[in-house]
Amino acid sequence: MIRAALLLLLFQSGLRCFQVRRASTNHEHLGNVFFPSVRGRPAYVGGLPPLRWSPPKGAANKAQTKRCRGDPPGGEVHTTGEEVHSVRDDLHAALNKQLQNVAKQILRDENVKLPKHCLLEENKLFDQYEYQSSVILFLEHSLGKGNDVRSEVLRILRGTCADLIDSLHLSPNGILNIRVADAFVVREFLQFYRAGGAHMGRAAVEGGTNNNFQKMETPQSGDRHTVLLDFCGVNMAKNMHMGHLKSLLLGNALSNIFRSLNYSVKCRSHIGDWNMNMAMVLSFFVMFPREVLSRGKLNEREVPSICGAAKHEKENSCEGSTSPCVASGQMNRHTHVEHPVAADSTQPGVNEAPQNLLDEELLMNMLSSLREENFDEGYQQLDPSKWEDTDLHNIEFAYKMGKKLFTSSDVFKRISKRSLRMMYQRDEKMIALWGNICRRSKRANKEILDKLQIRRLIDKGESFYVKFVPTVLRRLEDANAVFQLGGKSCLLLRSRGGAVSSNPVSSNPDGSNPVSGNLVSGCTPSGRKDTHILSSYEDHYDVMQATHELREQARRNDADQLKKNFTLLTLQNDVAFTYAAIDLAAIHYRVTHEKANKIIYVVDENQRKHFMQIFAIAKFAHILPDQVECVCLNYGFVLNSENRKMKTKDLCKKNVSVKEMLESVKLANLGGHTGEKHTGEKHRESFLLSSLIYSYLAVKNYKRQVIGNILNNFHAEYLLIINCYNEVSSILGKAKKGDYSSLLEKRKNIQIEKNLKKLMLHMMRFNNITEEVTRSYSVDRLCSFLFTLSQKMQPLLQSSSVHNFLSALNGLLGKKEQAEEQVNGVAGDKGEVTHVIREVTQTELFLLLKNSGLLDLREDESLPEQSGKIETLIFNRILEVLIMQAYLSLVGRTFGMLNLQLVNFGRRGRAPGAARL
Repeated sequence: MIRAALLLLLFQSGLRCFQVRRASTNHEHLGNVFFPSVRGRPAYVGGLPPLRWSPPKGAANKAQTKRCRGDPPGGEVHTTGEEVHSVRDDLHAALNKQLQNVAKQILRDENVKLPKHCLLEENKLFDQYEYQSSVILFLEHSLGKGNDVRSEVLRILRGTCADLIDSLHLSPNGILNIRVADAFVVREFLQFYRAGGAHMGRAAVEGGTNNNFQKMETPQSGDRHTVLLDFCGVNMAKNMHMGHLKSLLLGNALSNIFRSLNYSVKCRSHIGDWNMNMAMVLSFFVMFPREVLSRGKLNEREVPSICGAAKHEKENSCEGSTSPCVASGQMNRHTHVEHPVAADSTQPGVNEAPQNLLDEELLMNMLSSLREENFDEGYQQLDPSKWEDTDLHNIEFAYKMGKKLFTSSDVFKRISKRSLRMMYQRDEKMIALWGNICRRSKRANKEILDKLQIRRLIDKGESFYVKFVPTVLRRLEDANAVFQLGGKSCLLLRSRGGAVSSNPVSSNPDGSNPVSGNLVSGCTPSGRKDTHILSSYEDHYDVMQATHELREQARRNDADQLKKNFTLLTLQNDVAFTYAAIDLAAIHYRVTHEKANKIIYVVDENQRKHFMQIFAIAKFAHILPDQVECVCLNYGFVLNSENRKMKTKDLCKKNVSVKEMLESVKLANLGGHTGEKHTGEKHRESFLLSSLIYSYLAVKNYKRQVIGNILNNFHAEYLLIINCYNEVSSILGKAKKGDYSSLLEKRKNIQIEKNLKKLMLHMMRFNNITEEVTRSYSVDRLCSFLFTLSQKMQPLLQSSSVHNFLSALNGLLGKKEQAEEQVNGVAGDKGEVTHVIREVTQTELFLLLKNSGLLDLREDESLPEQSGKIETLIFNRILEVLIMQAYLSLVGRTFGMLNLQLVNFGRRGRAPGAARL
């Protein structure tokens, strides 16, 4: 692997064939430069353009562990003065467009669209061709065998893609093989390299204007689209568990990706702080204050071990390792990292069964002593100030027990409804107690967000949006959609599929079953196969107007008859507004006041049906304008050790909270492997946390994950990427900040080595893949791109010839420096001595190239042939430097988007001679 500093050697070592004299201010190319062969015959090579050094701009992120972001602490940052990024097609996309155009011309149909399997694929059969396509087979099947499709396709492509395609080869079976022109690849890669700031080594995702993408359009800032992402949104009065973490990480990654493309991004957490769940917690505090204090501590649990990093794990020696040693267990053959063999950290502990019995016994005692008059007595004795600093474990205990009492006792259900009514009436004591609980919950959540360095997420919960519900209800009433049924404001929905759910949306204000059922199978009405993505542009429900007949049925309180034909949705009951009404109010506020052009909800799969109904109502009442889209991104459940969805209300301790996970990571950082020299104690926590985040983001959104698999295994892809990053960074050294692209800009006939060409083609897809994520919301595509790129980098890193080349060049430079020191000590005219040294050095360099095995220079070859080989070698080494710099930049930018950390292992694995270069 050549380094950028190789060029400094070639230009500054005194070799006339590669030297740029400081006096050459006109930057003329050095042509016909004398280059001695072994037998004294002169060889001539074309001179190279002068080296242009671009000093690094403001150095940022100098700490060894770098999070590639520039987020200010708190608040929102919007890019200004630039429009949403319009990504220019990369070479891969350009070729696909050409194939589409060929199909349109031959089929004479402007609406034809090639199926995915006919588009470009990497060529796995012919190594000298980069791509292949089955477009000809598709066209022959469409037109029949009587048409000469093959020659026509070749004719069109050769005529329209002359500068892009170097060669076309048609296999006997009709597969089209494409070789891209080397000059075109180099030109496109240099544009990509410069636009991406690759020569800076890494580029952070900043909150301000983004200059890291090519072909950026910059119209007036007022034309920029605003994307509002709704994610995380945990209920108050409980810890954030690992299921919520998926929404948090996925939503934050999407926000960074949109922001990198110069969208105006707003992040909102729709917290649950004004609902029946809160009323249950308040009722429990009023009724059972002693139990909250005495039993809340028992709600705490032992911190689970993550990745085997418990206090009893074995000490493990890492001497001689080239990758971070993490725990004893099974060795991963790709990354040389051992994955721990540990029990599922969500399995119940030895003391869980007795504790569950105590909880059940306590629940039975509470049920037997429940009296409504006890609430009045407790309310009189309530002093909210005593609960200002109560621990969240105590509050969560009240949450769990309150949920159990609510489902088991009609008495407690009536008490909870009374508490909810008091919340709406702004009862002074209840609001004060409610505020204490919310502040403590938010404080705990903020600690998690700070640990993950997520600072742009703003809480706007139910208590904020509830004030806009009357406006929404008036719109629905004006549209004749709302009617009264048993003292409740309701509306009716009819499924577009013709089927009525067996479990209609619950009108219970506690939201115990707001939506039910699994993900809808098949395609969406718009034809999309991704059923985990729901768009407001699709129509799943019709809102029914309240006709005279329906009102008559409602007047007779005939709810059962209505449910047979429709889905009955309650917006307001005799106590409070429902979740549906508050969600509609949130859309109204976001469109009217926050000027959102797109609203993206990042929620689990159980919320799909709920948002189908909400989007239908919002469009019907014109709360959601036609030009604004709402998207519901449904991710798969995070399951506990029993393969069940995590629920905080469970008394059994099967769930792992995010706080417990972070504490376990901290323990793993402080305990065990204290002698490990590569990751170091100060970086272990960052390393473990980033591996866990990658585990969440690297899977398809719709796939369910078992929490034990996330906690107990380091992610092999993350390990490979971070290890490859460190190897590349170590090889480049200081040269990673230099810009050497100018050395190639005027070279039109460079023969690129095959592995380098494939690397450049893969890298140039980055911008289009990033833009694609803003449409598919598949963050895993970025993970897959980076992992595949890191795999393709491995042959480059394992090339022993590069290490030998660097070492030999360093030795040559050392000899020249020694000779120059001797010359400086000689009295009299030094010009002749310097000339002799220069000639000797040139000969030694030629011998180096000849004997190193890097080139096959035969004695019977002509001088131009020898010169061409030398020039090709040098320029391919320059390309290697640019590719490695671009790799560091892409890893940095992608890690910044995904909120991962770059962990620097130090100077290990440095290539021979790298210290000097």
